[in-house]
Amino acid sequence: MIAENEDTDGQVDAGTLSAVVNVTVRILDANDNRPIIVVPPSNVANTSRDSDGRFDVCGRARAGDRLLQVVASDLDAGPNARLHYTQLDDDSESSSYFSVNAGDGWIVARQDLGRLGVGRTFPVTVVVTDGGRPPLSTNATFLLTVAGDGCVAAAAAAGNAGDEQVEV
Repeated sequence: MIAENEDTDGQVDAGTLSAVVNVTVRILDANDNRPIIVVPPSNVANTSRDSDGRFDVCGRARAGDRLLQVVASDLDAGPNARLHYTQLDDDSESSSYFSVNAGDGWIVARQDLGRLGVGRTFPVTVVVTDGGRPPLSTNATFLLTVAGDGCVAAAAAAGNAGDEQVEV
């Protein structure tokens, strides 16, 4: 930056002028990374995971019970890293029994699972989309198998901060 002082008689005086300018440079993040889905841990209250990647969900779960949390991350920053979770609507039977919370990735029972047969497996595809423009997404399919005796059913409905559990 150059500062000059011009006198009224048209003469330029390059004298002793100085200035201090604070400049803030904001670097915007390019949305160049897709979300990464982290496989849910096997210590979730309503699930257990077999070695083949299937997740057992409690057959005693009630409508609104949280079953499995899908966790994702994004290497971008700011709005580009904000994540939104949805269930791929594939007109399958899975979407009548399970839904996905948009803000936190919890797979939730839409109905009481007690009326389902033990051992039935449902594919639930979760799509994670970031907040970038254009948005980037990734998805994963989780195989949820209805478990029988000895499972743990959540007493707290989705969105409830309580962690109470009931052994059935």
